[in-house]
Amino acid sequence: ECSQINKAPYHWFDLTLKTKSGKKVYTQFNTTTMGDRSGQAMKSFSFITDITELKDKNDALRESEERLQAILLSSPDILLVLDEDLQVNEIFTARNDLLWMPKDDMLGQDLKSISGGKAYEAIIAGLKKLKKTPEPVSIEYSVNINGHTKWFSALASKLVSRKASEGKIILVLRDQTEQKRIERLREDVERIVRHDLKSPLNGIIGYSQMLLKDSLSDGQRKKVRGIHDEGNSMLHMINYSLDLFKMEEGTYIYTPEEVDIVQILSKIDNELTTLKDARHLHAEYDLMEKPIDWEQTFFIPGESMLLTNLFANLIKNALEASPDNGTITVSISEKKDFHAIDIHNMGIIPKEVEKRFFDRYTTTKKYGTGIGTYSAFLITKVHRGRIEFTSSQGEGTHLLVSLPKQQGQKKAL
Repeated sequence: ECSQINKAPYHWFDLTLKTKSGKKVYTQFNTTTMGDRSGQAMKSFSFITDITELKDKNDALRESEERLQAILLSSPDILLVLDEDLQVNEIFTARNDLLWMPKDDMLGQDLKSISGGKAYEAIIAGLKKLKKTPEPVSIEYSVNINGHTKWFSALASKLVSRKASEGKIILVLRDQTEQKRIERLREDVERIVRHDLKSPLNGIIGYSQMLLKDSLSDGQRKKVRGIHDEGNSMLHMINYSLDLFKMEEGTYIYTPEEVDIVQILSKIDNELTTLKDARHLHAEYDLMEKPIDWEQTFFIPGESMLLTNLFANLIKNALEASPDNGTITVSISEKKDFHAIDIHNMGIIPKEVEKRFFDRYTTTKKYGTGIGTYSAFLITKVHRGRIEFTSSQGEGTHLLVSLPKQQGQKKAL
């Protein structure tokens, strides 16, 4: 290296040295040569810099980058990095079979050219939401790969960078095809079971109704009436589950009428007596900031069966979430354009559940199905209302159902 010094005015090179104790020290030699007027070298100045710490940091950074690259390339998901023009900059995945075109053909292409159709429309709609929030946005769409429909869920987020102007977006795509297949299979089985249950159930209801017309003792009549009523309750539950399916499909015909909400709450409270007594729970009901008189009436527009199921689920959940000896409150009030029903208990909703609290199959109970709050969401939506909650330590959980005072004409929802 020293032989090169006279051939250039400036020269540098790295050199590894060892201390007396045997420890390696990484250095950099920087040499500047001074010459006379004829260009002959006269003197050279050398600066030796210890770059051990810098080299250690660079090595650690390189190892970290290699490790991150290995993790990304081992992921069963597909990770796309898009620039501000929605062109694909980078692709990471261990599942090249999930790519709907060769990886090299996707790089550098804009999002529309590699997706197109409804998939592109769904992703663009999600990215528009992303512009308005710092939180990641979930997107669902399908694409055709080799003649087969593949379902994907996408999580879109902004790339956090020191260069705030970069405007890059990360899309994490996950194959949901198998999950969709299982969900459809479960729905098909549920529909078949509902249909098959109704035939023998109609027989039970019919025969018990015929028996009630016979000469029976008071004790016999009470028992047959119980069979008849329980059969009707089960038929109601089956029909209700069919209605939920129609709500999901957007084919449910909503037929509102004036419904006495006080009568509905009274019925629910009586049915939950066993649950309350078992854990020494108490339920308080208020109407316009005064305790409810079960003899009074208060009408709101809606469907009686749906509203009964809506509040039965929510009140039962509130009791189950309450600590022993606790009290829940159900308060009805009037706002300008809607009726507000606030259900409060001292339990709290876990933070990890909050964002998907109203999603299907989400539950905080050990043996819960996750259908109760999901059906409450669907029923509220059918009534053109909204359902929301607040939950915190010390304040407990408020679940607020807002139902509009004015209802429109019959239509599929």
